[in-house]
Amino acid sequence: PLIEPLTILKLLHGFCGDGTTPPEADKREKAGQLLWDLSATKAHACVIGPHASTLLDTARGAPDRVAEVALGIYTNVCGWLPELAKSEDARELVATALVGSEDPGLLTESLRLMQTCFLVLREERDRSKLLKPFADAWASLAISLKTRVLFCIENSLDARLVARALELAFAARFFPDHDGDCDVFDALCVEDALLKAVLDALQDVGSEDLHATKLDEHGDGLDSALRVV
Repeated sequence: PLIEPLTILKLLHGFCGDGTTPPEADKREKAGQLLWDLSATKAHACVIGPHASTLLDTARGAPDRVAEVALGIYTNVCGWLPELAKSEDARELVATALVGSEDPGLLTESLRLMQTCFLVLREERDRSKLLKPFADAWASLAISLKTRVLFCIENSLDARLVARALELAFAARFFPDHDGDCDVFDALCVEDALLKAVLDALQDVGSEDLHATKLDEHGDGLDSALRVV
């Protein structure tokens, strides 16, 4: 069922606060979870879209769980509104999380945001040359963070994080940058690094746990592992 826009805005305020005093933790978590669920629907995402920058402001410097939820909501909205993939702030937050955080939830949502931007920009860039520079910016970011992406696949024991990193790698396989080549995927595959990381993940996390980890409409973690090798 559709939720009234005013209710969604109240939830947004309950999660993000007023910019001065952080909301009470329990109420913030509840509001954030509701928004995260609602943002998967286009009609609700379109209500949140004009306020998406507030989600990024909330994520910046926040506790890992708050940043995870904020990026999760933003990612859902970005899937419906490709213009959000243009955000430099979003790229900076992903870079900061991947380099500085060890929290599996935040890392997972950071990778999911990058993957979503790959997908929406791959679809939209041919229709609008204006989006091409932003696709190239995400490609450059991913290449600069390739070691960290591979680290998540090779060393994490969190099935959701490993599966999401694998799905990002699969999305990169079909994400060309300015020269038309899939340089992100090529960078991940240098000296068989991706293959080695996948084999380690299958041994350490296990094929059963990866198979049990569903990834949106893209299958499961084991599907992703098999698609990139």
